[in-house]
Amino acid sequence: MNSAMEVKNVADPRYPLLEGCRGLACLMVVFYHCGLNLRVAPYALWGFTGVHLFFVLSGFLLYRPFIPAMAGWGAFPMTGDFYARRFLRIYPPYVISLSVFLLLRYLLGQQMPSALELIARITLTFNYKSDVNFFGVNSVYWSLAIEAQFYLVLPLMCRAAAKCTGRQSPWLLPAILIAAGVGARCAEHVLLAGLYVGNVDHVTFRSLLSYLDLFAFGMLAAGAERTGWGIRFSSWPMVAVGSILFWFGNYWCAVATDGRWQTGSMPLVYVAMFPVVICVGLGILMLGASSRSSPAFVWLGWWPLRFAGEVSYSLYLYHTGVQFFLFKFSPFKHLPFEQMALIHGLISIPLCGGVAVIMYRTVERPSLSLVRRFRRPTLEPMVRSHAAHNKVAATTAPLPA
Repeated sequence: MNSAMEVKNVADPRYPLLEGCRGLACLMVVFYHCGLNLRVAPYALWGFTGVHLFFVLSGFLLYRPFIPAMAGWGAFPMTGDFYARRFLRIYPPYVISLSVFLLLRYLLGQQMPSALELIARITLTFNYKSDVNFFGVNSVYWSLAIEAQFYLVLPLMCRAAAKCTGRQSPWLLPAILIAAGVGARCAEHVLLAGLYVGNVDHVTFRSLLSYLDLFAFGMLAAGAERTGWGIRFSSWPMVAVGSILFWFGNYWCAVATDGRWQTGSMPLVYVAMFPVVICVGLGILMLGASSRSSPAFVWLGWWPLRFAGEVSYSLYLYHTGVQFFLFKFSPFKHLPFEQMALIHGLISIPLCGGVAVIMYRTVERPSLSLVRRFRRPTLEPMVRSHAAHNKVAATTAPLPA
């Protein structure tokens, strides 16, 4: 084999620090739904930006196996295997979670979905029905709908972009998705808002198109990591730039809308650029966490964060149900909201964590065992110097899922 060629098994790239990122994102959402945000006026760290982190992380991890084919030094992953893995990864736990929440609604005498709404929720297409509560049944399901739709189109978009570029560049597709996401959000905000008037949730943008740029910034980070660009920058400047952008985005959210990004009246420039600022910052931080071992990112390997990352999907699916009963039967309702939220947040972590562990072991882990059957090693020729390859390999060694 040519000395400029290396063969690398990239069947299952998994980074320990990114597992911590996943846990951090989930815990941010859990605390947010308790009413907790880190806030010292006029500054704030909004827990809902954990969803942005989830989308950036998904873009990074899912686009990474396609990059060799996009850049012309590898083959495309098998499309059927990709769809099978994604389906088994999210759908069985989702359907069981949906069944649990619908049963609870029935037992509590709450309004049940209509037949059409139920079909839309089972198929994860309810975000396109303006007469359906975007946050209904379980307030986190909307993000699963967006994720599932992204899974469906990603292989098709990658093949189309590779054909357009002659398999010479992994950068065109993320650039197109960034433009499409910003444009779609503005269009929904300006042109389609009237369709949602009267809906109980008042969500301004509901379609996958309006969230494409959130995934795309993770895809850009994956391209920089996979092609070796990430090792050209030291870690501390990446931490500084990414953190400044992330904190500025949170500050902008506080002063512009007092903590909103999907609902109500918002300035058009905020609609277009707030997710961009947040996700550029997160993408830079993720690139640093994925491509190097540095004291700047070592805290992401803290075992509680990694444990939360391991059970994050089950924790994400069930924490709202646990918190519902916690608020319903809370003996702390007489306290000021901030104090009650803090107490509920501290109590809900072990409760939600216990439920998550049970559901992970009984539902999610068996589903993951099926996912691994569709993970086939892919030998990809990498046209790089030995030195560049060794730097990348040393900082991005794949670990078992």
